Amino acid sequence: MTSRGASLVNAMHAEEDEVETTNPTLSWVLRVLPDEVKSVHGPRPVRNHFLKGILSGDAQTAFQVNVTPDYRSLSPTEISTKYALPDFDCTLANFITHSSMSGDENTCWDPKYGCYQAWNKFWLQLHSAFQQHVIMPSRVVQAYPPSDDYPLGNCDTVLIDTMAIDGQMTSHVAQVRLIFQLVVQRGSNLELPSYLSNPLLYVQFFNFISSPADHPELAMWTVEHTYTQDQNGNCHREGAVVQVTDVMHAVELIPVYGKTVAKDVSSATSLETYEHFFLNNFVDKESYHTFSTEFV
Repeated sequence: MTSRGASLVNAMHAEEDEVETTNPTLSWVLRVLPDEVKSVHGPRPVRNHFLKGILSGDAQTAFQVNVTPDYRSLSPTEISTKYALPDFDCTLANFITHSSMSGDENTCWDPKYGCYQAWNKFWLQLHSAFQQHVIMPSRVVQAYPPSDDYPLGNCDTVLIDTMAIDGQMTSHVAQVRLIFQLVVQRGSNLELPSYLSNPLLYVQFFNFISSPADHPELAMWTVEHTYTQDQNGNCHREGAVVQVTDVMHAVELIPVYGKTVAKDVSSATSLETYEHFFLNNFVDKESYHTFSTEFV
């Protein structure tokens, strides 16, 4: 490159502000070394979910699920059993009640009018925090039910924004346990309101217990599982139903292992085995920017 007089400092080609620009570095290489392009192996093309996916309210985040769900027809009982979510019915009813009260759309949804379909994963895609015209590669958020391979499920964590009782938006870290959508049976004249028209998530929350200022040597937040009691006095993790468009970012949690690590713990079980976790804001520069400038 230097033999051709191409500067290596601050020489990235400035692309036009077009949403389809996905890799400005590769574009710069193509411009300064067109004859050498065959020897440059760039990343796979980034699929643009902003074209046909589900968009957030500010159109800065896109979501995508497969056209064909992994489970086409599930009843509430089947969901509660398959995903080990005993409070699924209650949390969905609370979500519908809250959404109806906060808007002008009501529904008389009842499982007898249809069923639920579910997915094992969805894709989350963001614009770069540094160059808004650049689309970042999508992140996969998984929500696999318990199985022989994953006895406790295989579920990822995200950062979501929810409306608090006082009307203020609040950020939460949550584990996605279920990705589902209501399906009205054929022949029914029931029309679903907008807040039930897109996929929904059943999530379980984490509480913040310390900030980077409390542990400057780590510079990370610490979170813990949130628990609640049902009417029978049984304690279980606190869950809620939210819209998929409430998700802001995929996040990574690091268990607080303590002095020793249990031998039977794996990456598939650590989120359910441990109680306290570090919120890793050093995963990449995009995550670091989000947690440094927009978060909490």
